[in-house]
Amino acid sequence: MNSLISDDTNKHSNEFVIEVKNLYKTYKLGTETITALNGVSLGIVPGEMVAITGPSGSGKSTLMHIIGGLDRPTSGDVLVLGKNISRLNQRQLAQYRNTTIGFVFQSFYLQPTLSAIDNVKLPLVFTKKNVDRTAVAKDVLGKLGLLDRLKNKPSELSGGQRQRVAIARAIVNNPKVILADEPTGNLDSKTGKGVIELLRNLNKTEGVTIIIVTHDMSVAELCDRTIKMRDGQIIND
Repeated sequence: MNSLISDDTNKHSNEFVIEVKNLYKTYKLGTETITALNGVSLGIVPGEMVAITGPSGSGKSTLMHIIGGLDRPTSGDVLVLGKNISRLNQRQLAQYRNTTIGFVFQSFYLQPTLSAIDNVKLPLVFTKKNVDRTAVAKDVLGKLGLLDRLKNKPSELSGGQRQRVAIARAIVNNPKVILADEPTGNLDSKTGKGVIELLRNLNKTEGVTIIIVTHDMSVAELCDRTIKMRDGQIIND
C-alpha cells in the first residue's frame, strides 16, 4: 500500500519533526505582487514548544497555514516527519491535517449546534477509526476538566471552556504537532495563561510538538524558543 506521503523527497536530518526550506509565498493583489514569505528556513525538533511572533503582516500566520497544509507555498519545501507535504494532493492534505496536525484557533471554530463531546468526536468521524468515539472524546475532555460540560453547546460555555473544547478536539487523534494561532486572543489574561499552561502540560507530558503564533510576549516567554518575523522573513531565532 502506498504511504500517505510519497518518499520522493530530499533526505532530511532526523533531528527535526518540521523542516522548512527556502519558503516563498506570493499573492497577486490586482497588478501588485505581495510577498508574504520571503525565503524562510527553519527546523523544529520533536517535543519543542515554539512561539512565532511579529507584527501583523509579518508572515507568521501564513507560515503556520502552510505547515498545517491549509495553504501551499509558491516555492520551497515543508518536511514534516521527513515527508514533503508541499507535494501532496488535496485528498492527501486532508488526511495529513486530520491525522498528523491538531489545530487550535483564536475563534475556536466549534460547531455551534453540537455539544462539547460531539465537537470533539468530529475528527474521529473523519478518520473512520474503529474506536468508541464517545468514550475517547469523553476521556480527552475529562483530562481537560470538562466532564461536567459534555452536553453543553458552545454558547453555554465560557471562553476558556470553549478553548479547552477546541484543544480537546485538536488532540483527540493524538497528533504529532499542534498548531495554535493566537489561542489566547479572545480570552482575558488569566484565562489565557491557563490555556497556555494547559498546552505546556500537553507538551511536557505527551511530548507533542507545539507551535504558537502570538502577538503576546508573555505567551512567548512560556515557550522553549521564540522565532521573530518581519516582512516575511525570520529576523531573530
